[in-house]
Amino acid sequence: MNRRTLLAGLAAVAPATAVTAMPAAINPDAELLALGSRFDAAYTAEKLAWQAADTVYDEDEAHAAQDCTADIVERIAAIPAQTIDGVRVKARAYRRWIVPAQIDPNSDMLCDRMLLGLLDDLTYPQAATL
Repeated sequence: MNRRTLLAGLAAVAPATAVTAMPAAINPDAELLALGSRFDAAYTAEKLAWQAADTVYDEDEAHAAQDCTADIVERIAAIPAQTIDGVRVKARAYRRWIVPAQIDPNSDMLCDRMLLGLLDDLTYPQAATL
């Protein structure tokens, strides 16, 4: 199995394995939650593709995986969240995919630290202490 087959398989499986807390007819964020599952799979595939690109010096597949993740993040950004679970999907996508390229986690800026803290609280609620 090559990386391209792996990426295609992850993209095909992610929608089928999406789990929501409530049935779609009841949950107003069902589409956003499904996109969150697709994001998780695409993000993992993208990380693997970039790791492979470092080994074989071929970034085409990594760029394709990155484009796939970007498309999902665009769709997540376009849908207003109506529940805390929907907000968590948006926070997770922002924290994992956008923040590493935009915000230094060791920043001295209070606004950066507050944003990272908020995103971490939403993304990893079990780690937050209240």
